[in-house]
Amino acid sequence: MLASKSTSTTIWRVPDDIRNSPECTKFFADHPYDANVLTTILAADLITAPEKRSTIYVVVHGESDKIIGMGAYSGKGYPPFLSEMPPGCGVLISEALYPLIRDDDVKGVNGAIEPTKEFVSRWRELAQGDATAIPDRSLEIMMAVSRANLRTPSKQIRGQVRDKDAVDVEEVLLLLNDFQEEVGLPLVQATDDIMGRLKQRIARSELVIWESDDPIPAPVAIAGWRPPGSEGGFPRVGPVFTPKQFRGCGFATAATYAVTKLAFGMTTAEEVILYAEKENLISTRVYKNLGYETVGQSARYRNL
Repeated sequence: MLASKSTSTTIWRVPDDIRNSPECTKFFADHPYDANVLTTILAADLITAPEKRSTIYVVVHGESDKIIGMGAYSGKGYPPFLSEMPPGCGVLISEALYPLIRDDDVKGVNGAIEPTKEFVSRWRELAQGDATAIPDRSLEIMMAVSRANLRTPSKQIRGQVRDKDAVDVEEVLLLLNDFQEEVGLPLVQATDDIMGRLKQRIARSELVIWESDDPIPAPVAIAGWRPPGSEGGFPRVGPVFTPKQFRGCGFATAATYAVTKLAFGMTTAEEVILYAEKENLISTRVYKNLGYETVGQSARYRNL
């Protein structure tokens, strides 16, 4: 299916309109893996005060006004995300977003491989740049594990999950920002609103610290997960991060296993998913050893 003359885009800014749209609900149901990122953005938008909301949703309509693709841009230093969609639709989303966010210093785009490629090429044309030059691109793989296939780590890993009542939110913020800096994402700001959300996630066991007790208890890894939105999708693990000085000891394996078990234990989902850089063979091996299997690919562009 190709983008045709009947294909069009609309801009949505009110998250309740997305949540209450039967067409959007069907799109999320038909695209459960894409829905994870989109509904995470939507869920964050829904709990943000209306006067502080900034997310722009671009909905692509095909014949009979059927939704055939979706993009979302939440600002705050994060790139737009594009779902799977027919060829040519990435161009339409680029054209819809460019006049709205061209002054935001947009540095990249994430999502399905072909739509993001189209988005980048058209964006660079609109910005009067060199549309043939290739910006930095990395490929990610989406991995999933079922309840039945989750495997316990093959060897004993020292330490344990720190009791959530003993987790220091400031310590969590430091670890998260070490992760953000390493992967090139904006640092998490210690505003009252964000610190309050982090405390809530810790209390709900959605962010956990793995601590080693050798020789004294110390945080050696952090892992998180997000429940599926009411609009659809699966629980999604991430981030998973071990500071460099603690790598090679199995702590990321232990933390990933812990949050995956929590995701299954606290939801009725039959699958849990995560994203990993395709070239990071160490991480992908960790996830495969726990039973995760590759179910899709996506692209992450930088330096538009």
